[in-house]
Amino acid sequence: MNNNQLYLNSSNELMQVRNIQRQISQKELELQLLDINDRYNSYNPYSYSSNSIKRQSIEMELSNLKNNRDLHLSFAIEFALSLAEQDLRVNNMFSMANIAISSINSFLQSQRINFSLSYSIQMRLSQISSLLYTNSNFTSLRSEIDRLKTLCNIYY
Repeated sequence: MNNNQLYLNSSNELMQVRNIQRQISQKELELQLLDINDRYNSYNPYSYSSNSIKRQSIEMELSNLKNNRDLHLSFAIEFALSLAEQDLRVNNMFSMANIAISSINSFLQSQRINFSLSYSIQMRLSQISSLLYTNSNFTSLRSEIDRLKTLCNIYY
């Protein structure tokens, strides 16, 4: 794939992640509203069981949404890492990977989600990080990679 396609794929995956995160926030709000309803609707004996069923349904949806979000986030990172590898190989002076990874970092930092990368992506990220320390042309990309490693709790 060329750089433009890799960047576009990473951006599309991140857009998907943001849409899913909005749905997650909406479901979390629904859970809070159920809590409020439980607290102030204690006179109705059927409301507890009805709310309990609704709660289970929402929690299942939340779990599925979080899994989907994490999957798309992993895809976005994989495309961005492929882009970084191509930038390193071609020695591009303007790194599109820097922009893609910066966007991913901004999302992770703003949402404060509990996200962990698969072991294979962690290793790939560490390898690219090592390559960037030997190449002084990519200081901003190196700092974004380091930031991503920190946000994903990778310390090697």
